[in-house]
Amino acid sequence: MSLPSIKACFIFCLCMSLILACFLFPAQVSAHTRPTNNTSTGKPSLQVVAGFDSDSRLGYWTPVQITLSNDGPDFKGVLSATTYTSPLRSGSFVSSILPWSYQEPITLPHNTQQQINMYVPFYESPSTPRGIIATLSTNNGKVIATQTDVPFTLRQGTLLIGILSDQTAQGAGFNPLRAVSLPDPNRPIEMVTLDDSTLPDMSEPLGNFDVIVVDDFTTSTLNAAQLSALQTWINQGGVLIEVGGLQWQRTLAALPPQLVPVVIHGTDTLPAGIQLLPTGSPTIAETIQHPIPGTLQKSITISTATLPEKGDARQEALSNLETVLASGSTPLIVQAHQGQGVICYLAFDPTTEPLVDWPGAIALWKGVLLRTLGDQSLVPGAALTYSNGPGQLFSRGGLLQILQPGTLLPVWEFLFLLLGYIILIGPVRLLIVKRLNRPAWNWRIVLSGIVVFSLLTYGLAYFQKGASINSISINQLDQGWNFAHVTTFFSALIPDQGN
Repeated sequence: MSLPSIKACFIFCLCMSLILACFLFPAQVSAHTRPTNNTSTGKPSLQVVAGFDSDSRLGYWTPVQITLSNDGPDFKGVLSATTYTSPLRSGSFVSSILPWSYQEPITLPHNTQQQINMYVPFYESPSTPRGIIATLSTNNGKVIATQTDVPFTLRQGTLLIGILSDQTAQGAGFNPLRAVSLPDPNRPIEMVTLDDSTLPDMSEPLGNFDVIVVDDFTTSTLNAAQLSALQTWINQGGVLIEVGGLQWQRTLAALPPQLVPVVIHGTDTLPAGIQLLPTGSPTIAETIQHPIPGTLQKSITISTATLPEKGDARQEALSNLETVLASGSTPLIVQAHQGQGVICYLAFDPTTEPLVDWPGAIALWKGVLLRTLGDQSLVPGAALTYSNGPGQLFSRGGLLQILQPGTLLPVWEFLFLLLGYIILIGPVRLLIVKRLNRPAWNWRIVLSGIVVFSLLTYGLAYFQKGASINSISINQLDQGWNFAHVTTFFSALIPDQGN
């Protein structure tokens, strides 16, 4: 073989190796983020807010609110969102962006503004995320605008309480709840405000919350999807605390019967001196360090109710229905189980006067939390916790390994297979043609190599696909409802479906 031929073969093999390395080891993305401004740009722009009140939890889905503005011509494109990593806590430097993203088609006329709500998994795999990055692109893939947001990541073990109320979670009415301490004093309690625009319509983002309190809120503003997601979240282990009292009609009347463990008839006045701390609850002395009777020395307005009778839809939707505290025949605190979760009804409103300033308000809230959370309240703050939705525990117990196709060939053997193909159509082909002096064999050797290696590669992939499970679906039936929550896991390699 002549020297020029050897050089040509060497250059050919080197180029093929570089191309192969580019496919197998893609470069990571590095970029600096820049805040967008409100000045006119003549093209669409976006603003991103991630998390619940800017709070997020690792291992759960997080909401992303994206506001789009267009002061240019009519625009049609794609909005995508995903997570990114950063070596800086501020997240101002983007070191790598996950290869997958959640997309939504966008139509944005001239001089209009839209708000898009998306949900993105804030998972630690394949790497711990630092923030959310949203990208607006044309249908051809040209990037028009990019914006990032870095939500605050809650500590492991934090008890997250959602407040669905007209007053914010930081309002004075929830000060006693904010002052509650759990059995592990190092386990913090965080509270975020929810409303009809921020309450998710999917149960996965609701999994961030351990408890949701509904108090003095117009629940008729919630749509069917939000109510269905709330129902599924309870069945998956969520705790719903419903507050009646003077505003019970706007708070509880619009809820489906399956979500209210009592039949409410109206309001009444509870005289002073009635015991408001159930038996076995924490005492006032445990919260303010000096003994005070567990009775309120002022009258309060309560909602009057009775337990559902036989044949009521509540009887099928609920189990372990019990009256925790009562005044005569009027239940004051009622608790029921639904699936793996708990619904608790309070006939009085602890966030209004005179209860909010009562020294026993902290003990009251603490007792309600400990009773409804059960064993969850005893979990130390340092213990690892995960979403317990359908398939979540199974995915951590080996389900994903079942779906992952078994690797018949290690990566290094696969590299040798590709390298053999390169050598065959390169040096080996030239050597055969040179030694046998058959120039016409060039195209035959190349064509034969393509056919043989293509059949070999597809055969291995087909055999590997046939030996694996393509998908697994887990169905969760909600107690007392005609709904089912379906979680489906798909294999990453399904050749006959074009994936």
